[in-house]
Amino acid sequence: MPGNIFNPIRELIDSIKKIAANDYSQRVNFEGHSELGELAISFNTMASKLEEYNKSNVAKLLTEKKITETLLNKLQYPIIGFDKAMKINLVNDEFLTISGLNYLEIMGANIFEIASENDLISQIIIDDSINLTINSNTDPNAKIHFELHGKENIL
Repeated sequence: MPGNIFNPIRELIDSIKKIAANDYSQRVNFEGHSELGELAISFNTMASKLEEYNKSNVAKLLTEKKITETLLNKLQYPIIGFDKAMKINLVNDEFLTISGLNYLEIMGANIFEIASENDLISQIIIDDSINLTINSNTDPNAKIHFELHGKENIL
C-alpha cells in the first residue's frame, strides 16, 4: 500500500486508540481535499465533541459530589459509607472528628483495614448485633446481606 494512504490510516488508528483510552485531545491532519481530508475533518469534529462532553460530565459529577459532601457535613451525626468492595467512598466531618481519622487516609481504603487500626471503626464493624455477610464474587449486582437486631437487610 502506498505511504500516502497507509500513513494517514496508521495515524488515524493510533488516534482512535488514544481516544478509546480517554485522551480526547487527539486530532489528525491529512492534507488536501480528498476523502482522507474529509475523514480527518469528521474525526476531529468527533474528537472535539467527545472532549467537550467529557469535560461537561466531569464538571457535573464534581458539582454533584460537592453538593452531597456539603449536605453530609451539615448533619450532626457521623456518617461513613462504603461500596460492595468495602472501599470507603463517603465520610462526613463529624465522623472524622469522632474517629480521629484523616479524610485522605481513609477515602478509598478498605473498611476492614481501617477497622484493624481504629478501635471505633472496629467496634462499629464487629458489633455483635450486626451479622454482615459479603459476597466474595466480583458481580457488580451482588448484594450485601446483614442482620441487625434479628432482622435481615440487603444492600
